[in-house]
Order: sequence, then C-alpha cells, then structure tokens
Amino acid sequence: KGQRQTTPDKVQQLVERNRELEKEIEKLNAKLAANASGELLNQVQDIDGIKVLATQIIGADAKSLRTTFEQIRNKLSSGIIVLATADSQKATVIAGVSSDLTHRFKAGDLVQHISLQLGGKGGGRPDVAQGGGANVAALPQALASINAWLQQA
Repeated sequence: KGQRQTTPDKVQQLVERNRELEKEIEKLNAKLAANASGELLNQVQDIDGIKVLATQIIGADAKSLRTTFEQIRNKLSSGIIVLATADSQKATVIAGVSSDLTHRFKAGDLVQHISLQLGGKGGGRPDVAQGGGANVAALPQALASINAWLQQA
C-alpha cells in the first residue's frame, strides 16, 4: 500500500534528476566547444589574403557545432569559417563570411557548393548559412574543394 503512494514521488524525482543531468550535459558541451574553438583557430589558413577555417569536428552534434561556430566567429574578426560534422546518416555544415567579405563571398553560395557534393542542399544569409547531405563519405573532399571555390568566386 505504501509503495503505491511513493511511486509518483519517485517518478517525479527521476524526471527532475534527468532534467538536471541534461542541463549539466549542455554546460559541459559548451565548455568543450569553447576549448575546441581555441584549438581550431590554430588551423586558420591564409588563402590569397583571406583567413579561412574549413574543418570537420568529429563527434559534434548540430547544437555544439553552432556553439563552436559562434565562438570562432566572435574571435575571428575577418575571414571565412566552414565547420562540419557527420554521423552515420548525414553530414551537417555551417558556414560564415565576415561582413567585410560578403561583397565577394556569400555563405549561402558556399554552403550550397558543399551541400551539393554531399547529395543535399543548403543555404542562408550572405553572412551565415547551413546545409548538409547524406553522402557522408564525400565530406572531406567537399571541404577540400573550398579553396578552389574561393578562387572562382
């Protein structure tokens, strides 16, 4: 008899604990993204006088990819950023072009260029765009094609 009365309380405690753990995971992912952004800045290349960062982040989900992107964008005053991640089913790409370069390069066009190679689609604003596709195996080659795209744009 007593167990039936405490069961709803125990369920409520488990639900609350689950929420706490989810919040903790979000905080830890934010810290990881902050650390990753610092390391990724070391990978910035200079291509014809433009700072370019194009890389795949292993194990990131879409939310942490976006967080990492925002942190890098805040630290890189001028340049082009392309971050990608993939799981077994799809690749996700986010790109950004600083405001001083949007007259020459559009993030939406860049994401579309990459996403087409991934068998998908993408687009967005001139400064930020997202996309992806199901051809995960094509992601390294798609990222490598960015330099040629920049020279043609």
